Amino acid sequence: MFREIDLKFDDKRTTHLAKISLDKSRVDLSSPIVFLCGGLVDVKQAKTPSIRDAFLRYVSSIECNLIDQITLAEEFKDWIHDSVYKDLLDFENDIAHISSLIVIVLESPGALAELGLFVRNKVLNKKLVVFVNDKHYSANSFVSLGPLRYLEAIKDKTVCAYPWDLENIDESLGDSLPEMREDLLAAMSGMDNSEAFDSGNDGHVSFVLYEIIRIFRALKVSEIQTYSKYIGLDLKLDKVKRLLFLLTKFELIATGKRGHDLYYYPLTDVDKIHFGGHFDKNEAKVATMQFYAFNDSESRRFNFIKGLQKKEKEGAL
Repeated sequence: MFREIDLKFDDKRTTHLAKISLDKSRVDLSSPIVFLCGGLVDVKQAKTPSIRDAFLRYVSSIECNLIDQITLAEEFKDWIHDSVYKDLLDFENDIAHISSLIVIVLESPGALAELGLFVRNKVLNKKLVVFVNDKHYSANSFVSLGPLRYLEAIKDKTVCAYPWDLENIDESLGDSLPEMREDLLAAMSGMDNSEAFDSGNDGHVSFVLYEIIRIFRALKVSEIQTYSKYIGLDLKLDKVKRLLFLLTKFELIATGKRGHDLYYYPLTDVDKIHFGGHFDKNEAKVATMQFYAFNDSESRRFNFIKGLQKKEKEGAL
């Protein structure tokens, strides 16, 4: 008779994480996220309510891939109801950190506030592109002489001026819309494909959390916080939840329950961080799945992952 072999695999998740060097890691920027700020967007209105709305309608009408890369703060309407954020500016600040490019259409008091917020930040002001009315750009105003000139001194082609009339948007902006698209695409093409990891950049930190989830397939929020410490990120739980909320809204991760356990799992297989050090991502993934599969204590998590894999095959995810 053959004796039944009881296979057991050790939990090597922290062992693999210990091989990561964040100082030698790089952030992958090859899949850009564009954060577009400005006036009201409302596709239900027959009359175009803002320059930003007109630009979005134009990009969508010509079936440009750019539309899939644009993010609006309005898409996150439940930000306050989830009690993750208490302040809109803090919320937009975190979105801006995750974004590759921040485009501000300078047409409203809110856009002016956003410009003031972002232009003072040394990380964010390098990502800025501003669309402004040509008359306002030429005028000797505080905005033109202050923030806009400051941005132009930091980086060329960050301020773009076009003729428009807010009382007659469609007619006054018609010729400028293709130019706005060209200028935005040019700004995107001039971006680096990667940059060194910076622990002071919350966008970079959020991508590390995404990669940890992607490697280990299904994690509780407390585990995500613990594993981030193993690679040198000592994050408070409130901040972890805040960044996970944003990753969820950007559809990089999602949550699901198995019994009473809530797991975060990846929705994409896109690289966001290339870890430095002696870390082997594939080896870590295989070792982790072996641990889940052959240890009774992880049966709930393993069954949850099997359920995800089944949905992926059926095209439900």
